[in-house]
Amino acid sequence: IPKARPLNIIIDIIVTISAIAGWLYFKRYYMRDQKTVELTSQLEQEQFKSGVIFESITDGVMIISPEGVVQVINKSCADMLGWDRSEANNLDYRSLFNVEAEADKPNPSDASDAITATVKTGKSVQQISLIQTHHNKHIYVDIVASPVEIETKNGDKIVKKLVGVVAVLRNVDAQKRQEQ
Repeated sequence: IPKARPLNIIIDIIVTISAIAGWLYFKRYYMRDQKTVELTSQLEQEQFKSGVIFESITDGVMIISPEGVVQVINKSCADMLGWDRSEANNLDYRSLFNVEAEADKPNPSDASDAITATVKTGKSVQQISLIQTHHNKHIYVDIVASPVEIETKNGDKIVKKLVGVVAVLRNVDAQKRQEQ
């Protein structure tokens, strides 16, 4: 039996280790990348579906920060309020419309809006209000404002923090005027 040369043994070991390392690297990163691609594709599909739903809703929808800044507004809402979407984004929602009266409080000085009430109380508020739009049009809208909260753990307590408000505005002008 011929004697193996030490150099050949070392080269064989290095080649074998390199092959195993290459295979493990390929398996680990290629498989992860495939999974990432699949998850990214699923996320993009869900974002597309959400966008289609958001834009297809005939009610106006706004997502507002706790400070009152419009983060997102759908086309129906912008049209109802008489604004271009690009102008309405990043404005304080109170500049988009003025609450003139609540349907059950004809005195304008008693009028408040559902969004402010939701920020103050952290609870969903529904209210029909007479509003003045951007083009000085007066319409009745049913506003439903709901808090968006995150929960964090602080010791043994779970603390809720308001991170925004979702406001849905439905034009109920025809119904309200018919009632009057």
